[in-house]
Amino acid sequence: MNAESYRFVDWTGRVRKPPNLIPPVVIKKKDIDGEIQRLANLPAPANGRRESMVAHPLTGPGDGLAYTIAVSICVLRPGESTRPLRHNASLVEFCIHGSGHTTIDGKRIDYEQYDVWTIPPWSVFQHRNDTDELQVRLSYSNSPLLEKLNVYIVEEDPRAAATEEATSEKAIDSARISPFGTFPLSEDGAYLMPYEKLINPDHVEVSALHWPWKKVKTQPRVAPTAPLTLFSPPSPSVRRILSTAHTATCRPPSTITFTVAVTAPWKESDTSGKRGI
Repeated sequence: MNAESYRFVDWTGRVRKPPNLIPPVVIKKKDIDGEIQRLANLPAPANGRRESMVAHPLTGPGDGLAYTIAVSICVLRPGESTRPLRHNASLVEFCIHGSGHTTIDGKRIDYEQYDVWTIPPWSVFQHRNDTDELQVRLSYSNSPLLEKLNVYIVEEDPRAAATEEATSEKAIDSARISPFGTFPLSEDGAYLMPYEKLINPDHVEVSALHWPWKKVKTQPRVAPTAPLTLFSPPSPSVRRILSTAHTATCRPPSTITFTVAVTAPWKESDTSGKRGI
């Protein structure tokens, strides 16, 4: 084989270096406000997306604030909307000013200030500001991770997602399906999975979710000043597919989390929604 297609790297006796941790940074409110104003003063781009990524210079490809997480400031003037878009990254959206709605594969999510919602990977989505005030969102994405793996795919102006049913096992030649399926190999949790299932797992629907701040702030708290974690647990089928992952020391697979830090003592009478976010 051509020697340029691969090489052997001798790691005999070599010791791995510790990870290169990046120093923490604080993004100040006055700087965020200034960037919001700058974006709002720009002429509307062709795709409608006024967006500024808050990037750490040491995170490498993807312009992430962390190695695997991107944070963007997104602004829409009254009456504006973005062009349809889809990509294979997961998004968590957080409205910090104004309101509006997002359409995700035909599902409409109306949101207000401090609402949180998710956009699943490969969903066709579009943001709209149908109000008379400026709309500002913080958008959190795992796109830097995908870019580092060279698997980040973006499609501009995609056609509306048609209802596509995943191929069922009944439609596949039965001779190509293992009669054993996925089964436990040992009592301590080791499983065996047929190769055809590994490369073509069952389709698992991931829905867009919405956490309205009006409902979140009315929930009782065990510790008034503790952060709240909004999460979407993986479905049982996802847990089965990813059952080979060791989760004793990590977050469950496919779990999306968003933490709201309540930094001021909570008061039931405080309904403004403007404290501690």
